[in-house]
Amino acid sequence: MDSTHDTNWLGWYLYTTLVRDEHGSWHSVTHIFMEKEDGDVLAAALQVLKQWSSEQRAFSLAFPGLEAGETAVTHLLCLFHSEQTLKRNLSGPACKKAYCHLQSALQYRKTGPGCEDSIRSAIDSAPDLKKAYIKKEWWNTQRHTTSPVEGYHSVVKGTEGKAILQRFSLLGTVKLVDEIDKDWDFQAAAAARNF
Repeated sequence: MDSTHDTNWLGWYLYTTLVRDEHGSWHSVTHIFMEKEDGDVLAAALQVLKQWSSEQRAFSLAFPGLEAGETAVTHLLCLFHSEQTLKRNLSGPACKKAYCHLQSALQYRKTGPGCEDSIRSAIDSAPDLKKAYIKKEWWNTQRHTTSPVEGYHSVVKGTEGKAILQRFSLLGTVKLVDEIDKDWDFQAAAAARNF
C-alpha cells in the first residue's frame, strides 16, 4: 500500500493496495481517495474493507495463512522517502560514489544479484564511518520498495491523454483508475497464459 497526492486539481490523495499473484503480476485490490492524509479516516476505510472482505470470504481465500503457503509480508519502503534518507545520510563529496551506487540499487536494479552488487560497491567506496550504516540500512532495499504501487500511481497522475473530466473531477479520476485496473488485469491475464 502506498499513497500519492495531486490525482486531480482538487489535490486528493489516492491510497492503493496491490497484491502479487502466483505469476508475479500485480493486481489492485483497494483504492481509497481522501481529501487529506488522515490516519483515522484511513483506518476506518481499512476496517470497512476488512469487514466487507470477511463477509465475502475474500481475505480467507486470498490470504490463507503462512501454514497454507502464503508468503510472509515485509514492510515496503517508499521510494521517495528512501531517496530522501539516502541524500541526508550520504551527502558530501566523500560519499558521492557510495551515494551513486545506492541510487543505482534503489532506482535501476531489477534483480537481487544486481542490487547486491551495487550495494557491495557502495560499501567498498564509502568512507569507513558510513560502511556499517550502509550494511545495516540498505542491504535489501531493492527488493523491499513500493515501486510497483509508485509505478501504478505514475500512470494515474500522467497527464498524457487525460480527459478534462479526469483532471477536474473526483468521478473522472475514479473512472481513470478503473480503466487502469482493467488494463493491468488484462496484462496479468496475458502473463498467466504465457507462464
